[in-house]
Amino acid sequence: MEGSVNLLQNVPEIEPDGVMKRIELHSPDATASLEGKLGFFYEVGGTNGVDAKARKNLEELLPIHYSTRIESKTQLQDEFEVIVAADGYQSMIAKKTGLLVSTTPKQIGVGVGLNIKGEFDPELIEIWLDESASLHGYSYVIPFSKHEASLVSTSIGNAINHETYFKWANELMQSRNWELQGRWVDFESWNDFSSYAKDNLYVVGNAGSFTETAFGFGLKWAMQSAKLCAKAIDENIDYDNLLRKELFPDLESFEAMRKFFDTAENPDFDRFVKTFKNPLAKKLAESGKSLFKNSWLMHMTFPKTRITKTIKD
Repeated sequence: MEGSVNLLQNVPEIEPDGVMKRIELHSPDATASLEGKLGFFYEVGGTNGVDAKARKNLEELLPIHYSTRIESKTQLQDEFEVIVAADGYQSMIAKKTGLLVSTTPKQIGVGVGLNIKGEFDPELIEIWLDESASLHGYSYVIPFSKHEASLVSTSIGNAINHETYFKWANELMQSRNWELQGRWVDFESWNDFSSYAKDNLYVVGNAGSFTETAFGFGLKWAMQSAKLCAKAIDENIDYDNLLRKELFPDLESFEAMRKFFDTAENPDFDRFVKTFKNPLAKKLAESGKSLFKNSWLMHMTFPKTRITKTIKD
């Protein structure tokens, strides 16, 4: 069982499992708290996850091949006029159809996770920015109820020692009197694509690397890419152009935060967290508006990075 978060906005097509009203940010020498309607929680995986719920009514209505690894579109092209591949970040169809610029990912993310039991505030997410907790990433706790949560350490790169972060997580669990229920390791990757459609094949969700690079969440963009794909098929219009105009500008905003994580060390994390102890920065962050839409707050939070804005036609 895992969790997903969407900051500030709900994913309209999906009922959230909880509302995030508090965020606590921790760095080695600072802690800051934010309060407001800050986002939404979604449970992923297991019998109650959003993916399992979506399957219940669709499997009998649509020819969807769940949990099936299709290595070549020739396995399906005689049966269907259009193939939509939503087979995750290791999409074999995308690779073998030649949609990737390179089969080597430009970036790899690793999530080291623990399912835990204890006492939790179901409206709070805690985030740790600390080199001992993750490598160029962050760690967090997502609650699923008052007594169940997921503790995750996310890092960029595939050459990390998982046990180092499991050790940190175990120490945190002991200090909070949390009980371990299970552990897992998950991977994410980002590829460059020459196109997201070829002939009668389209890719959506993680198969098209439609996840933001700062935190690695992609539920919102999985839904958006699926809707744009359906529009492209139904109206016979260019899928790549739709993505460039309506999806990619949203993802580009997270690049500034990703650049920060790529070079940040513990003193940088301390400065980042202390930013939100500034009354004005705190008020702006709690206002329910995107961090990326306020240039002053962006400069305060990420002074060494620049964010670019894509103008829609």
